[in-house]
Amino acid sequence: MRTPGNCPARQMCNAAGQSGQEIAYNHLDLPRKITKNAAVLGKYSYLSDGTLVETVRGDGCGLA
Repeated sequence: MRTPGNCPARQMCNAAGQSGQEIAYNHLDLPRKITKNAAVLGKYSYLSDGTLVETVRGDGCGLA
């Protein structure tokens, strides 16, 4: 599956179609990890019902 700009699905693309951020999803199809150029920007943890319980920046600091 491709998105506009000829970029693979589940990747954020700029107007030129070049990859920017990549989003990894869990088994509930919720975002698990966001990376850009192999650097982790954020990680998310959920309960089994999909409730968000933790958000952590790439440097390990939690977000409110």
